[in-house]
Amino acid sequence: MTANASRIIAIALCVFAACASAVAAREQGRPEVSAAPVTAGPTTGPAPHMLRVYPGPVSPATAGRAVAWWNSAGARVRLAITTNKTKADIVILPDRRLPGGVVGRTRVPCWVPCRPFGRETITLSPRTDYPRLLTLVHELGHALGLNHSPRRHRGCSVMRAVGDRCGGELPAAVPTIDRAALLDLWG
Repeated sequence: MTANASRIIAIALCVFAACASAVAAREQGRPEVSAAPVTAGPTTGPAPHMLRVYPGPVSPATAGRAVAWWNSAGARVRLAITTNKTKADIVILPDRRLPGGVVGRTRVPCWVPCRPFGRETITLSPRTDYPRLLTLVHELGHALGLNHSPRRHRGCSVMRAVGDRCGGELPAAVPTIDRAALLDLWG
């Protein structure tokens, strides 16, 4: 049996779609999901999925705030900052000019909403006329597999596609609509 066939069978036998990331981690020699939570969130039930974030040009304090904010949602996925780019699941690339008025872009290897499997990249604009922390949180939401919130939603959502996201400030708690979308994907 070929290695590829073995991998396909291992993935097919997984009960949860996230097992694919554990298989990939094992193949790449990365440690598998830890049972210990990284920051705030539930500490009972099955072990959370761990995704490592390489902050690149973003300050450790800003990246840490964004990671802790998503971790506070209580989903069975945890983000953790890493200084090792090669072992990161989500890599924040050096700032570069983006087309039009775009200030952030995330590339995921699946069509959101989905459970990405560790090849996500985030690019932020070098412009200074936008809320960088809020934009980073929005892009991390995409890296977690979230789509934009519905246009008809009138409340605060960091996953709003365009326009005013929560008055331009990061809310103290994850808005209900964003938390529900995260829980739908990750439990």
